[in-house]
Amino acid sequence: MSQVNSCCSCTCSGNGNRGLSSAGGGWKGLGVTPICRCGDVAVIRTARTTRNAGKKFWGCPNFKRGNQESVGCNYFKWSGEDDIDQRDGVILSQNREICSLEKSIKLYEKWVKCLIGVVGVVVVLNIILVSVLLKSP
Repeated sequence: MSQVNSCCSCTCSGNGNRGLSSAGGGWKGLGVTPICRCGDVAVIRTARTTRNAGKKFWGCPNFKRGNQESVGCNYFKWSGEDDIDQRDGVILSQNREICSLEKSIKLYEKWVKCLIGVVGVVVVLNIILVSVLLKSP
């Protein structure tokens, strides 16, 4: 699955809609969309059965696309379920931490390059100063 943020190579996303494991989970309060076992973002559907008519659920986007060959992974999770898989929360938290750390690393890399340049300039100036001092009487 290709979940790459444009700011870095982390798996978090700018809009907070991706990054869950294939176990999925509907986190309506966090704006998180589950990932089905196909690796695609699950879609919200409405049940049409008599028992659950109108009830929202997450499902595989590839489920019954019109041909018999594409049936998807049969991913299913009720939209309002409170029994969210704890792994999803851990994964989401770790993805956010990884993204934050990658951004920090990029910032520190810029500072290190800048400091190396400053040190280079100081070394050159010291060499010039020493050569001038050695030539003077």
